[in-house]
Amino acid sequence: MRILLYFLILLTPVTGYAQKTENGNEIEITQPVNEDLYITGGTITVSAPVYGDIVIGAGTIVINDTVSGDVIVGGGKITLNGYIGDDLRAIAGEAYLNGTVQGDVVLTAGTFTTTKKSLIYGNMLVGAGTATINGAIDGHLKCRGSEIKLNGEVSKDADCRGESLSINGVVRGKSILAGSQIHVGEQAEFYQDVSFWQRNPSLDFNRGNEAWRGYL
Repeated sequence: MRILLYFLILLTPVTGYAQKTENGNEIEITQPVNEDLYITGGTITVSAPVYGDIVIGAGTIVINDTVSGDVIVGGGKITLNGYIGDDLRAIAGEAYLNGTVQGDVVLTAGTFTTTKKSLIYGNMLVGAGTATINGAIDGHLKCRGSEIKLNGEVSKDADCRGESLSINGVVRGKSILAGSQIHVGEQAEFYQDVSFWQRNPSLDFNRGNEAWRGYL
């Protein structure tokens, strides 16, 4: 686990010298931290604000409060419920986003889920076995995975490529969809051009919805 922490630290931009380092099997942060925080352990819970960057390597990670800077985390299961003031970078077996990210998200996981209340103001780059996006993305989306479900809203362009795609959300920019199987639900809305590739093409982006414009 310490090797993972050292690797994550290498991804952290150097902005100053103040920092706090902790390690242990189970750690909960219950008091505000006014510097960068580096933690490794079995289970890490952040229940107080961190005014700086946070870097965590652990089996289970839960962040419930505000982090004013970057969040760089690697673990088996990651749950992000709080507000992140800058970018999120994560490696996980399972990852859940239930909060707000002011910057960009770069994430790789076996399973990744964003809830309806989640909000990303920047861009999102995701590689996952299964990615389910239920929240809002104010920037661009680029997603690669075996199974991709887009139920939320993307304000700019969306590029989704995988084995199985299910689109039942809103894309306000241009869209690129590629997959062996592509399902477009009744709630899907595309406001600009759609480029798509499907092994056995059966999609029709001209079925009466003025927001749909597709081409091969």
